[in-house]
Amino acid sequence: MTSADDKDGVGPWVTVRLPDGQDLRAMVLQRRLEHDGSWWYEVVITLLERDNVHGVMKAVPAPVSFWAPPAACTPVEGEDYSLVPTTRAGHAARWLVERRVQVPGQEGPLLLVHRGDCGSVRGSREEVDPQRAWQVLQRPDAAQCAVCRPERALIAALQSPRSP
Repeated sequence: MTSADDKDGVGPWVTVRLPDGQDLRAMVLQRRLEHDGSWWYEVVITLLERDNVHGVMKAVPAPVSFWAPPAACTPVEGEDYSLVPTTRAGHAARWLVERRVQVPGQEGPLLLVHRGDCGSVRGSREEVDPQRAWQVLQRPDAAQCAVCRPERALIAALQSPRSP
């Protein structure tokens, strides 16, 4: 299965080797260049958790993201990694667009617009300029983050003569 086959996916697949030797298929959310020159990959796997649905306990999908070093990640043939968002340590974007990992039965927007320093981003993220952030915010499948609430700051940035 490729990321193109996964209608709810947001990134390419990679095989991750865990410390106990198990290999898991994970979706790549982003990569990051650290201060020491090493690269790390944020990946997500879907595990199960229990949920009380109308008084009945059920197992439901639960996405879990974690950071893995490149030595633990093996590319999957046929996957395109060229669009994986890339960040650098110490570099904070002004605006981020998060593409949320969709779980069957989960409701809510697919895209969330955040301030660049927001700590609540969980899915893959893309650094964007104010114009692009505003365009995304106008989409029917998008919303602003309820934590950092970037809309007012974004409007101010768009009205200033020097939008970053």
